[in-house]
Amino acid sequence: MPDPQLESERIEELTQALRAVMERVRTTRAPAEVLDRAARTLRTLAADLEPHSHPGPYQQTQLDANEEREWEGLAAIDPQAFFPYSPVIGPRNPMAAPARFEVSDGKIRGEVTLGPVFNGPPGSVHGGVTALVFDEVLGCTALANGFGGYTGTLSVRYLKPVPIGELLRLEGRMGEIDGRKAVARGQMWVGEELCAEAEGVFVQPRQPMG
Repeated sequence: MPDPQLESERIEELTQALRAVMERVRTTRAPAEVLDRAARTLRTLAADLEPHSHPGPYQQTQLDANEEREWEGLAAIDPQAFFPYSPVIGPRNPMAAPARFEVSDGKIRGEVTLGPVFNGPPGSVHGGVTALVFDEVLGCTALANGFGGYTGTLSVRYLKPVPIGELLRLEGRMGEIDGRKAVARGQMWVGEELCAEAEGVFVQPRQPMG
């Protein structure tokens, strides 16, 4: 029987290696022969992995939708372990920077450095990426307060360009809860400067999520 812990560690090692490749590709000025060799290597890697792909549907706490899953909030749970495939914090998703979140007293506090892969305007993070990060901050904030739901609306106020390659500080706090709807609010800082803030409305489905 495969060792799930060992398998998880190997996947996360592969993910970290792929993140490094993505950044090198984004910033490369390599000569044609190096680019050709890299492309061949990556095509070989994709072919090696393809027979082992999971057919879906894809979940967060596990790949198999038939496995048991419970929503109990994040009060005592590591968000990265709860959402291992998240495009923002997931240790098994090469798209993730990744951001790192911690839960304390129902609030989310986090840090992330967004590199050249996430570039939008010159020297700045793409605005859609900023919104993506906020969606995760606010969604995890809701879960940390026992409210699991889908994003209904997400409003982002961009106060100044979010710089590429600098450590960003993230904060999320819970607002009002009204039946199946809840509000969460967050901020994104670089040093002592507030770069952006957001408010999200989350809606709880009538049927259990899963």
